[in-house]
Amino acid sequence: MVVLSAGMFESNWNRASVARPRYRISCYPVLRAEGEIPATRWGGYWSGFYGFGADRDAVAVLEIHAPDDKAGDPAYWYEIAYEDGNEQLWHMYDGWLYKMKQVAPPRASVLKLEDAPDEGALKQLVGTATLGSSVGLVNYPEMHVSDRILAGLQAAGRVMATSDGSTVTWGFKYEEANLQSVVIADKTGQLELAAVVDDILGLTYGKSGTYTSVAEYEKRAKRQGLRPRVIVFARDQASLVTAYPLLRRWMQANLLGFNASCAAHAGACALMPDLDLPTDVYLTPGAGSAPVRVTTPDLPAASIPLEAFTQ
Repeated sequence: MVVLSAGMFESNWNRASVARPRYRISCYPVLRAEGEIPATRWGGYWSGFYGFGADRDAVAVLEIHAPDDKAGDPAYWYEIAYEDGNEQLWHMYDGWLYKMKQVAPPRASVLKLEDAPDEGALKQLVGTATLGSSVGLVNYPEMHVSDRILAGLQAAGRVMATSDGSTVTWGFKYEEANLQSVVIADKTGQLELAAVVDDILGLTYGKSGTYTSVAEYEKRAKRQGLRPRVIVFARDQASLVTAYPLLRRWMQANLLGFNASCAAHAGACALMPDLDLPTDVYLTPGAGSAPVRVTTPDLPAASIPLEAFTQ
């Protein structure tokens, strides 16, 4: 999956991203005769070189260039093709031809009472006896984690359904917007992941202010007395691998203050890869068992447009 926007290009392949990209569409001849040389040094990787799309008169290529690119070659490229009446992007990768169709981005909506996470299922996920103090929470350490997560959905609750039917639900604690919660369920409604998110300082401030470095950001958070912490609970390892990229994408939108994109906050988006928020991850064997801490996964954020997360 790839996301194209004015402020950021992102792709699942090789975890690629380009801040403030420049896009260009070029056309190149189709190689038909044996021994013909591609028009560019990277043209040999077009699908026509391997027999795909041989009926085309030309190869239309979407090029993605870095803003400071001087050499002329794109950082990434995708063929623009038409198949079954649909415009597609084609990409050759690791011996496979990937065909991508445009999909409508998901949209967040107000969390209705009937869509709120089930309290019993949430307790089953994080453990009925798990206290905040047992997982290192500073805010409300004696509160049960399940209650803390539900409290974090009291105000401005939102829910978003993804293209595969998963849902991301979030909000914050009434009169304490620095205490947030996130709950992710699969397409059947089964909870896969829940997270406590405390004291996260946004990367933007005012109407257009952006911190110029991670050091400046961390200094401001310390000056404000914030103790950022993210505690994640997943049903099992498979659920963690599936849901954690959605949590990461939500966190990126959260850092921008929601209702925003990299087009408007390119500087803030450029800081995200270097920002290290303290994150602990637990797997939960069951309601009566203590959560087991595991290594925080190194997984890329889901390729959902940041502006889809509205508050």
